[in-house]
Amino acid sequence: MTDNVSGVYLLVADSALLYIGQTCNLNQRFNNKSYGSYSFITPAACYEGGQSTNCKINQLVLRQFEIGQPVLLYFLPTHEHKRIEKELLQHFSTPHNH
Repeated sequence: MTDNVSGVYLLVADSALLYIGQTCNLNQRFNNKSYGSYSFITPAACYEGGQSTNCKINQLVLRQFEIGQPVLLYFLPTHEHKRIEKELLQHFSTPHNH
């Protein structure tokens, strides 16, 4: 899989769907220090106008870790990521997509 693959991802813990997201670049979304991704939060991301989702997702993963519950990441590579995410959100209610 290439670094800049687009697609839809699901975060799941204890068989519960926690979050549905989409990205144009999987590597940037989860593993890029300079971009400010889920793995590396920049201070500006948490301020108004910043990417607050990064802080929200990191807090979600931390809470699950603290109770000994792993968070699974499922990824569907697709160029139709925006459409598929929208359709999934219409069919599934998740506690962290608000």
